[in-house]
Amino acid sequence: MLDERNTLEQHALHVLARAHQNALGVGVDKWQFAVEVAEFYAAGLSSSDLRQLVCRGEIAHGRELTSARDPQRIFALGNSLQFSDQTCFVITEAGLARLAGRAARGETPPRAGKWCTSPVCPAVPRWDRKQHTLYWAGAPIKCFTGQAASQERLLQLFEADGWQATVAIVGRHELAGMTKQQVRDGVQNLRHSTMPYLFFGQLRAGTCLRWEARAFPSGHRSPTEAVPKNCS
Repeated sequence: MLDERNTLEQHALHVLARAHQNALGVGVDKWQFAVEVAEFYAAGLSSSDLRQLVCRGEIAHGRELTSARDPQRIFALGNSLQFSDQTCFVITEAGLARLAGRAARGETPPRAGKWCTSPVCPAVPRWDRKQHTLYWAGAPIKCFTGQAASQERLLQLFEADGWQATVAIVGRHELAGMTKQQVRDGVQNLRHSTMPYLFFGQLRAGTCLRWEARAFPSGHRSPTEAVPKNCS
């Protein structure tokens, strides 16, 4: 049990460290890439596991207050051990130091479970426009059977740009006719419908979209054999 908990904690720190590095890579504050609590619960961590990391000073948490009209994510920083559905986490300097210490000792990141850590994860997702299905790690994680034009157009934009981590949306023909509100709603719906596997967000006052890998489906089959999930 102790080894399993330590493995999950290490995965959590690696996921948060990756989010931290992604934020630095595009020049934004690390809280813009904060990871939602639901993703940790889905990967097997408990509230107690997260509280222990907070008490050790290795992660910090805040309650997201972002509305659809906000150009960037907004948080009320947490000063207790109380979490809500809107709680998100970032890694601290102490957390980064713990990972650096393990790396210096030659310890490799754990690969068990659902977390996405290199070299387990594939490079990019794949959007199949004809099948209205989004594939990740060789498995369909989102298929559309109803009206979801905004989400599908956003996915088509990422597909057209080869799934770069950040893509500009100004003047893109794939989004012609879409309002800013439709883009925000589409991003928000994608974020919720692809959890805990992928994350979608906006940057630079809504002029850019971004995505990042968070986890992969455990024990998935090949795309031709897998049963589509999250159909709506």
